[in-house]
Amino acid sequence: QRKLCLVFEVQDEQKNRNRYFKTLHSVAEHLSLCVTGRSTRVFKVIEVGGFDDLAPVRGAKNKILKYVWLDAEAKTEREIQESIFKDLDKFAKKLEDRCKRKDDEREQHEQESELPEFYEVPEEDKKMLCAILSRPENYKRYFLTIDCDQQGFESKPLSPDAKIKDGIFTRVAPSTVSATLPHADTSRSHQMSAMSPPQAEGNVPRQPRDYVAKRQYRVVFDEVCEALQNVQELKTVIRGMKDCVTGLQLMFLAGWVHRDISGGNMLWFSGTETDGRGILSDLEYAKKFDPEGQGSADPKTGTPFFMPIEIQRQIHIYEPTKETKFRGLPLLSAIEESESPRMIHNFQHDLESLFWVFLWTITVRAGNEKTRQHVAQIFQQDSHCSRERELVITAGRELVRELEGLMPQELKEFLGPIRVFSYVLMNGYLSRHFELGKLSTYSELYGFVRTLLSQCLDIAEILDIRLLPVGSSREETQAKAVRASAPQTRKRTRASTKADAGSGSRKSQRISEQARSARGRTNA
Repeated sequence: QRKLCLVFEVQDEQKNRNRYFKTLHSVAEHLSLCVTGRSTRVFKVIEVGGFDDLAPVRGAKNKILKYVWLDAEAKTEREIQESIFKDLDKFAKKLEDRCKRKDDEREQHEQESELPEFYEVPEEDKKMLCAILSRPENYKRYFLTIDCDQQGFESKPLSPDAKIKDGIFTRVAPSTVSATLPHADTSRSHQMSAMSPPQAEGNVPRQPRDYVAKRQYRVVFDEVCEALQNVQELKTVIRGMKDCVTGLQLMFLAGWVHRDISGGNMLWFSGTETDGRGILSDLEYAKKFDPEGQGSADPKTGTPFFMPIEIQRQIHIYEPTKETKFRGLPLLSAIEESESPRMIHNFQHDLESLFWVFLWTITVRAGNEKTRQHVAQIFQQDSHCSRERELVITAGRELVRELEGLMPQELKEFLGPIRVFSYVLMNGYLSRHFELGKLSTYSELYGFVRTLLSQCLDIAEILDIRLLPVGSSREETQAKAVRASAPQTRKRTRASTKADAGSGSRKSQRISEQARSARGRTNA
């Protein structure tokens, strides 16, 4: 009996031939509540001879195929990745001379004035970054390797006669969802959790959007990884996060922000290496950092559990203080309030998302029920920022004090680094003021975070703490032997009985000849 599968056709322009990939099982499926969403599907695949030849080709290895609908004018993952690598090469040229000569105090001051990205960066970290940037294969290790990709056909454009109908595709006021594991993997493009019960009233005001046309896109990656949110050893999760911090710092040097850091977008790749490595994935939302730029009119909500509070609240943490004299106060109508800069996703926001991933890992995935209940108001499945969540950054000391009375003894060791992490973030927001484009205000943050994670790794290696994978409960885990998870969903966990769901080998997966003529287009 033949196993059901899908077969995807991808035209490899580099090899100038069509290639075929048979699905082995589903890794992730994003079942969007909105037909205009990205409908991301991720499969573990192997290359085969064709639609009617399902035998693996000679030397074929397991790979990952992602199938997604992008905005028609959006850049593909390959285009974004190549742009990042190109900008890294440009930055590497600035460092070439610096890494070859011994700096004296005067020379170092001059170079730091030229390279704000290295301001206050420890010398050890500078040497590490110089070594990584010395060869392209070194920095590419922190990102997925694209084997081949293909752009498909576009959806129909919005009709000029189309009208928005109230009550259709309108988000309802979100209900509180506890910080349980199944709710942690909602992707940035998933507007609302399918697990949240609908409410009859209290619709959220509609945000303006363009309803742009979509374009089908499929991309094949070499590395078969496991999302950090599914890795069951805490020490391995922390190792992966440390590598991802370096990946984020490389993006910072290139001038790019990721904008969607989550437990599903940071991966662990074992491969043939002894220790494995962490990898940053899902660059679909990555953008060149531009403090004065304009954002998209289509809403992108972020991953709610890990979204920076400034992005959630759309309000800057920093508020300038002004000296007020009560004598001669003007009328209220005459007071002109100074406008704060428009909210944009900056480099520190990526690090804050990483902080939320770590806090969630310690408080929720460690499986302590009291701790999980306590952070329920912090990790909610909607984009609203609760007061409890805001205080974690603005007054992190209070959370640490509360957790000290709830956590088991072995987990209390991590409260110190968590407190320092939140302080570093808060200090960064306050000390930067509104100088969002000043790169020197971000440069030393990466070293701080890497040091904190190193301290946590030392603790984790001694304690050997096991974590729950997404979609599990402590009771389920205790009822069966704890084992390493196979690569699981990064967007939405599926039951094992559906992991191999699909259909027979489908020739309908072919992209039309008309679409192929548009394949090579350059996107804006």
